[in-house]
Order: sequence, then structure tokens, then C-alpha cells
Amino acid sequence: MYFSRIGILLFLLAGIATPTRAQSLDVFNFEAKKERYHTEFAAILHNGKLLVKTETPDGPYLLEPQMRGKLSVSTVDRTVEKYRPIAPIGFKIAIKNYHKNTFWMYSEKTFYEIDIDVVTQKCGPGDQLIFMVADRQYQLPRHTILVLNGC
Repeated sequence: MYFSRIGILLFLLAGIATPTRAQSLDVFNFEAKKERYHTEFAAILHNGKLLVKTETPDGPYLLEPQMRGKLSVSTVDRTVEKYRPIAPIGFKIAIKNYHKNTFWMYSEKTFYEIDIDVVTQKCGPGDQLIFMVADRQYQLPRHTILVLNGC
């Protein structure tokens, strides 16, 4: 009995010490994987111009009742003093209901631009539009628009 335990222990130690190519150690290299995602900066545009909010930089953008036109998401060149849109990217929209504090998808479709009047038809006062980029390579840190008066 004693020798069988020693034999099993030696067998396990030999298995651990033997090099194998079945798995690469890159599986556990989380830094390498992290670099592939969120490498390009993106921003929400209103009629082709960046949506900018200066009074509360961390809060949601405000969708004023008089705002008309198109909303889109684009990659942005941040090397210049004033950010400049580069290329449109696909996005999806979810709506956060103010009264129930729940999210729902506006559409399964991936948009490149959407008319403000069309999307706000399903919104009430205080609801929020949540923009989600369709590809993980983009980062969209400011992704919320607060609908002030609903439709």
C-alpha cells in the first residue's frame, strides 16, 4: 500500500515536470488580450458635429426638445486640439426607462446614423438613449443621452 502511494506520487510529479505543448502559456497572458479591445476612441455626433457637454463632463448628454437631425457615432482624431470625426461606425441603441429603471433594445439593427425624431417616438420624459458600439475595438466613454421632454 505504501509503495503504491509513492508510485502514484512519482507518476504525478513526472507528469507535472514533463514539458508539453498542448497549451500555450499565452492563454494566461491577459495583458496581450486586453490590447485588442477598445483601441480606438469614438464619440456621438449630432448632425456631423461632436456632441459636447461642458457643464458636467461626466454626466449624460442632454437631448433638448428643439434638437432635430441625425445622431451617429464616429471614430475621433484626438491628436488635434479640437477633436475631429474620422469615420462612422456601427452602433445599437437601448432605451433606459426612467420610471421603471429598465433597459430595452430599440432595435436589433446596427445603425450608422438615425433620425432623432424616429428614435424619440418611443421615449418618455427622463428616458435615456444608451449607445453601444457594434465592435469591441472602439471605446465610447460618453454613451448616454438624456431625453428631457420625451416626444
